[in-house]
Amino acid sequence: MGMHPCWQKVAAEIGMDAFLAMWRILDKEEQWHHIKGSLEIRLRHYSSYEKFQRNLYIKQLSEKGHLSPKEIHYRLCEGLCEKLELAHIKRIINNK
Repeated sequence: MGMHPCWQKVAAEIGMDAFLAMWRILDKEEQWHHIKGSLEIRLRHYSSYEKFQRNLYIKQLSEKGHLSPKEIHYRLCEGLCEKLELAHIKRIINNK
């Protein structure tokens, strides 16, 4: 039916039943209906989700683990291969 290859990859990754369920749900949202008869869906970049999760991890380490920004910096470098400045880590911790 001429489905874009990217959507075919999504269906292969999550399974056809899950893809069809997602499609059905999205199609019910009139806000995404385009006048040409297609769906126009906007998603944030996946990297914004990763950043959100990283920031949540930093806050949890600070609150529950009572770790200093320097200790958190070390864990980020070792565990996530993520290098942030200490000042940035402090901003994330203080932004509640």
